Amino acid sequence: MFGEEHIEVVSRYTYLGVVLTPRLSFEAQLKQKASSAKFAMNFVWGKLFSFLDIPLDCKWSVFQAVARSILCYAAQCWGFREYAVVEGVQLAFFRKVFSLPTFVPNYLVHLETQVDPLCHYTLELHLSYLAKVFSMPDHRLPKIVAQQVITERVYWAEEYGRLVERLGLDDRLECMDASQLRADTPVILGRLHEEKFASFGSRARTSDHFGLYRELNPGVKCAGVPGLDMHTKRWVVKLRTEGLWLNARPYSSVASENCSLCNMRLREDVFHFLCVCPVLAEFRIPVFGTGTLTREAAVELLDGRGWHELATFCTVAWKYRFMLISEYNG
Repeated sequence: MFGEEHIEVVSRYTYLGVVLTPRLSFEAQLKQKASSAKFAMNFVWGKLFSFLDIPLDCKWSVFQAVARSILCYAAQCWGFREYAVVEGVQLAFFRKVFSLPTFVPNYLVHLETQVDPLCHYTLELHLSYLAKVFSMPDHRLPKIVAQQVITERVYWAEEYGRLVERLGLDDRLECMDASQLRADTPVILGRLHEEKFASFGSRARTSDHFGLYRELNPGVKCAGVPGLDMHTKRWVVKLRTEGLWLNARPYSSVASENCSLCNMRLREDVFHFLCVCPVLAEFRIPVFGTGTLTREAAVELLDGRGWHELATFCTVAWKYRFMLISEYNG
């Protein structure tokens, strides 16, 4: 009751577009926004994203304007945490752009695109808002609440303390100094970037399922190369991440991992498809000048010595493989 008025108790309430719950959880809000962001992304997909002649940076800018803006609504309040449902939208964008199957791990997507997880962006929004709150007069409610959160070391203040401790930085939140927080923000974000990509690199080097990536030059990425066409980028990224739908693909559940085209009884992985399978030799010869490739030669091509050649071979070889398997399965 409030005076004479009965106040209804509800499990959730939407205020200014934000779904609030008694537990102060943003899960319901983020699931709703993720669904809306994916709808927006799919709406423009056929009109823009699916065309290979449109550069990646243009598609990325549209994604940020159309989908990320929806997804990160009110991130000033919740952006201090990383949420899988939020990261999933950005990852879905890159999987669609490069036609990557779901078995390609997220860390390889980040390594190939060199794009930070969205938590990097939402944390920046959150810290920017905190600096704005710290600049307010002492009688303003947001600053009073922020002071209490910091004093009690709960919620975002607790998460901030854990973050800077993990990153090896000083926790100066109690000063509530807006200028200091603005100066600390790029340092925090830089350390977070280094930590994330060090973790991605470590997982790639120790993976039991994606051994090819360990042999590639970690400093070479084709996704962000200016002037390189999307058709070539898509094939190279699929090859580097072992994202071809072959019998010996990672986590495959097919009865046999052997090649469906030849009778060599060898695992049909990316190396076999690209370098060895004799059925595809006729397509290698005009492109690479040889019917077979060594693993070392393939690594050099994947590291930038022949990206256009790889795309040319894969385009015709993949169509031929699909045609033969379709005829066999009948």
